[in-house]
Amino acid sequence: MIWVTPFDEIILYEAVFQLLFSRYIQPFLMVQKLVPL
Repeated sequence: MIWVTPFDEIILYEAVFQLLFSRYIQPFLMVQKLVPL
């Protein structure tokens, strides 16, 4: 059994957020800059 401290959870959520951000949000923002709506 692996015990997860709140601090570890924060790191985990931050890693997931960074992954999602770099994968989806950044390209979306770049496309928005290239193609003004």
